[in-house]
Amino acid sequence: MPTRTELPQSVVTFWFPLLLIIASAGYYFWFLYQYAVNIPLQDEIYEVLNFMSAVVKSDDWHTTLRLFFNNYNDHRTASSRLIYYGAYLVQGEVNFRTLTILANLALPLLLVLFYLRVRDQQYRWLLLLPAAFFLFQLRAYGIMFWSMSAFAFFYAFLYGFCCVYLLHEVNRTRFFIAIVFAALANFSLASGQIVWLLGLVSLLHQGLVQKSVSIRYALCWLLIAIVALM
Repeated sequence: MPTRTELPQSVVTFWFPLLLIIASAGYYFWFLYQYAVNIPLQDEIYEVLNFMSAVVKSDDWHTTLRLFFNNYNDHRTASSRLIYYGAYLVQGEVNFRTLTILANLALPLLLVLFYLRVRDQQYRWLLLLPAAFFLFQLRAYGIMFWSMSAFAFFYAFLYGFCCVYLLHEVNRTRFFIAIVFAALANFSLASGQIVWLLGLVSLLHQGLVQKSVSIRYALCWLLIAIVALM
């Protein structure tokens, strides 16, 4: 009787999930590259084009700074506006196709963050596989091709996860970098403000429950959060 040939463990736990992750990310960005267009969609006329026109016409840095922090509806979008302006400086124009691709780059960066948390696990690539399928799925096309919305939602998640990641086993350097990411989330989308609360809970847990860090981290975080939110 013929014996059953079993696949090597490296194929099941490394090569197979890794190739599927690459394939899902590759297909997602191929689809994006094929169908992204250089046309503003809905609010992008007001939030992106009007903002960039005003910045280009601005005569002094006071006015320019105010334009970055002006609210749009219920949101403060200074973090996204910095990327709009940076892309404009590089390309010399407001290109919505470029902005759409830049906005979607938050997804592989989120996957990298998840990898950093599981990289010491034996089956890390199998753990990453469902995360890749969730991130690189085309049913989110409504946000996928709407750069303004993608910057707001995708990057609010990215900045928030970066902040929480840095506050885990916090030290002074990680603390100050986490503040930067919390501020970026704060000025991406109105709901990004919740990152301050998540950070405070993390620091309180480490200070009061685990007793691994000084409670002064939490108090300092609270004061900075109040200033940022006001």
